[in-house]
Amino acid sequence: GTYLDDKVFRNQLRMAKAPCHGIKVNKYLETSEENVYAIGDFAAITCPITKECKRYEHDSSAITTANLAVANILLKNQGRSMLGYTYVPSLGSHLFSYTDMEVSFWFYGSFDDDLDSLSLIHFGDWEGVLPTTIGGFWVGKNNAICAGIVCNGSTEVYHELKEIVEYKRILSLLNAKAASSLYESLKPSRSSHYQQAMAYYTTL
Repeated sequence: GTYLDDKVFRNQLRMAKAPCHGIKVNKYLETSEENVYAIGDFAAITCPITKECKRYEHDSSAITTANLAVANILLKNQGRSMLGYTYVPSLGSHLFSYTDMEVSFWFYGSFDDDLDSLSLIHFGDWEGVLPTTIGGFWVGKNNAICAGIVCNGSTEVYHELKEIVEYKRILSLLNAKAASSLYESLKPSRSSHYQQAMAYYTTL
């Protein structure tokens, strides 16, 4: 395995405390030193949803934070408003063989609560024969979906998975009236997978 080797920065930049570790950054990925940014595994940022210190050790996070840091450097030099950090961890696979079948999966989200405290909602035909599309969502505090996974989905379904997780994490912070309005505005443009998840959620 690997570990974060941040010793060289400890007397130069503000560091995050255990168990997070890493270099503490603000929502623009700036460190305690002006015009110095941290990205990827080194960036310890306050999650905009849970308000907890997080480091995301994913290649998608490295790309996202690198792009955001570059954008904010340019925006700051131009005297324009910088962009805040928003990121939902993701991981997935290309097609791989499983008992002579080609299958794939994609996951979005993060487990901010203990797994034992989460509920798992399944969707799709779990009794069917692979590679049928199946998946599930993990539901945490206040009935907020914190993560989801889809197996054998199309590119469209994988994008929907991300939208559902992001939408639900945001929805959990809204009041009932605003949430209902947002749901209705999104409802017509979503496919059956999205509708199935949303319909279940509204019954909780």
